[in-house]
Amino acid sequence: MTQSSLKLTTSEAGFVLNKSATSVNRAIDRGEIQGRLAEVAQVKVALTGEKKVLAKVGRKLRAKGRPTARLARVVGAAEMRYLMLLGLGHAEDLTPGGRRTIYRAIKGAGAERTVRWKATYLQLDPIDEALQARLKRLEELKAAVDISSNGDPVLRGPNISVYRVAALSKGESIEEVLLDYPGVTRHQVAIAIDYATAYPKPGRPYPTRSLKRMAGDLADAGVFDVEPEEPVTPDDFR
Repeated sequence: MTQSSLKLTTSEAGFVLNKSATSVNRAIDRGEIQGRLAEVAQVKVALTGEKKVLAKVGRKLRAKGRPTARLARVVGAAEMRYLMLLGLGHAEDLTPGGRRTIYRAIKGAGAERTVRWKATYLQLDPIDEALQARLKRLEELKAAVDISSNGDPVLRGPNISVYRVAALSKGESIEEVLLDYPGVTRHQVAIAIDYATAYPKPGRPYPTRSLKRMAGDLADAGVFDVEPEEPVTPDDFR
């Protein structure tokens, strides 16, 4: 893994690291790691924690007549190696100064397999192996999803919204989701869940229950029950 071989948005980085995009953005904001703005392929994704940064840069670029629609905050290989190192618990007891030293060493490593830190050598192979396994999953997600004409991601094959399936998985069991969408497999439900984590939906989220199940819930609660009217008797006219 080299410095130039990796460019991930903070939401992608969060997925790979099994952390939130917010935690990655915070690491950048407090100067623990470096981030930069770059064009990305995914346009319609939520940019969690980056709105102020993008708004400030966007104003400058628009003033120069340059487009900003595809800009997002990204991190590279050194940042991912460092954050994965922390995630694997190898630097939990380090001071902020010690962390900065390791980060600088990793940034200077390039394609090297080890970095020197104080009197020891830190092996990067286990870190890279953990990263590669998660990056492979990210590529699997992209390969299983198509982008529709309106820019929304859909599951390849059944052509059903990834975000809709992922939302339903929060309020329904997997079996219920499969009954709602017979053309979707368990594997595709897992794809939808992971994809929505790596590429959060911008704007209003989808409901976590299908219309059919919400109607069933209301029926079970007796919302549609109507009390029969009492028959009219001669006493009603006295």
